[in-house]
Amino acid sequence: MRRTVRFGIVALLFAGTVLALGAAGQPEAATGSYPLTWLTVGDTAARALGDEDRVLATIEDITGVNLQMQIVAEGGWDRVNVAIASGDLPDIVTGQLASAATNQWMRDGILVPLNDYLPQLPHIAERLEEESWTAVDGKFYGYPFVNQKSTTNAALTTRSDWLENVGKDVPTTLEEFRAVLRAFVNDDPNRSGRADTYGITTQGPIGAFNWAFYAYGVQYGDWALDDAGNPIPHHEHPGFRQGMVFLRSLWDEGLIDAEFMLNDRNLMEEKWYQGRSGYMTPALFRHVSRLESNLQAISPEAGLVYHSAPIGPEGHSGHAVTGKGGMFTAITIGSRDPQKAAEFLDFFVSPEGFDLLTLGIEGIHFERTADGGINYIEEERVRDNFAANGWAHPLAWGHVRWPLSENYLPMTEPARDRAIDSVEVATADQVPNLIPYVTQAEIEYGGVVDEIYEELFLEMLIGRKGVDEGIAELSRRWRNQGGDRIMEDVIQAYRELQ
Repeated sequence: MRRTVRFGIVALLFAGTVLALGAAGQPEAATGSYPLTWLTVGDTAARALGDEDRVLATIEDITGVNLQMQIVAEGGWDRVNVAIASGDLPDIVTGQLASAATNQWMRDGILVPLNDYLPQLPHIAERLEEESWTAVDGKFYGYPFVNQKSTTNAALTTRSDWLENVGKDVPTTLEEFRAVLRAFVNDDPNRSGRADTYGITTQGPIGAFNWAFYAYGVQYGDWALDDAGNPIPHHEHPGFRQGMVFLRSLWDEGLIDAEFMLNDRNLMEEKWYQGRSGYMTPALFRHVSRLESNLQAISPEAGLVYHSAPIGPEGHSGHAVTGKGGMFTAITIGSRDPQKAAEFLDFFVSPEGFDLLTLGIEGIHFERTADGGINYIEEERVRDNFAANGWAHPLAWGHVRWPLSENYLPMTEPARDRAIDSVEVATADQVPNLIPYVTQAEIEYGGVVDEIYEELFLEMLIGRKGVDEGIAELSRRWRNQGGDRIMEDVIQAYRELQ
């Protein structure tokens, strides 16, 4: 099957490399290849990497490496951290950007500074110039990717059939949103004849409820400002208390899924498909078609509806936070030839590498048409485990980039216009940060104070503590266990930015 698509794209330029192709169109194996291992996370939507993958063979031919991928499941950072702690080091590792684990790798001397190699790494050097805050004592230890830095695909998502069944329109204000959630619980939206529904479910982390705080005037995704214009943690802003009171009222009415903290993405979506919850907080963009198709396989009359965050009493709103974290790909001291590994990584993040992982090999996986379009050769793409409908190779996502960051959406994507629109709607609600980067104190103490926040948030939400009591305890414990040290760095960074 072939699909012709108008898709303007730069031709693959393999730095003067001529690909030697066998009779079957298979690139011949490179001679004298350098063995290189890469431990990384993957992409849930990707297919498995095949044993005789022609794209991988081409990458090896271009770069002179023999690549061995060690891919853990998307989000499996703990497994990466355990593997590194075992001492069996790969040449390249992808960890979490601005995390305690990757920071520890630097302190322990596990990662190789890239500074000396940067003249030979033009694409990595360009990214490091953009993200100069990732340097530690003037040394760059890896390739940073900041997820959802200027766009987001997170928006409140519901079902058109449930709205119709309970006679409600898409809500625009907090109180309209509460009314819809009440109807989803009390008015039998799934027509089961039983009281078996929740208004909203989500998945951890609990930041998916931040829209309530933004509706009450919390302005930034990371910190807040007090009346004197000084940075404070957002849970000390008056809007946090008001938002917490609102969320507690939803919980007390049974409108929030009581087991939302047990959800992963699949379970959250399953509850929505099966008519157990009317709202969820998924990733949209390339997932719009998948989510709606799965929903309609169970409820053919249903449709996916996404919308802006509810507006609070003084006109404030917001949903997703502007990103600071993401992925961090680095060379370890386990590499026998760090420069060779770094040069391989530079090709991987280059436009040429990106084109190879999305389009494939010209003449095998795609052809260019006379009018500038792309003719996908789907039967050949299937052989190398490209995802369907113009989507990418197993190595394209989850290692150094995500589709949203590259604005990558094939022209063959079903419901393409809606996918693009979902990003526009979500990004309009994206909340800016006060400080555009993560401070070293946040990396060091962030895990501890985040656990305190989650613990007290839940206790206030479910009524084990009163809101005022909980906020007082949260502020005290948060500051005593690293928060004051974090705020010193944040205040200094804020002053430097003025």
